[in-house]
Amino acid sequence: MASNLYDGGIRRRRYQALQAAACYFMATLTLGWFFGPIRDFWIRAGADPLLAILSQAVATLLVLVWTAGWVVEAFDVPGRLAQRVAVGFGAIGLLVACDFLVGYLMFDMTPGELVAHFLTPEGAVVAVSLLLAALLPIVRGRRPER
Repeated sequence: MASNLYDGGIRRRRYQALQAAACYFMATLTLGWFFGPIRDFWIRAGADPLLAILSQAVATLLVLVWTAGWVVEAFDVPGRLAQRVAVGFGAIGLLVACDFLVGYLMFDMTPGELVAHFLTPEGAVVAVSLLLAALLPIVRGRRPER
């Protein structure tokens, strides 16, 4: 009997982390849809692309600081590192997969071209901001359990 209770608790925690990751993914995707066109208009108006991407990254991360804490609390994700890592890296993994899919389907970019973009200064800013976004659920919300 104790084994079944233990297994149910593990499944519940995994399900909470999965739900929180899906919600965090939707939040990051929505922020990209909101700030992306603003960035593009700014670049077309003559702004430096690196400055525009830095501005978008900072604005997005500022909103995600609150969002990460809210998601962790709303879905009651335990403070254990494994569940928090699953939320952050699961969401950002989905976001990167969508980015690759859109690049391939809409712009006919190969995976090599998409990866090569991360080697540019603008791509490096994106990569660092994605890493920071993935780490936010780990440090936000309730303190980790011991």
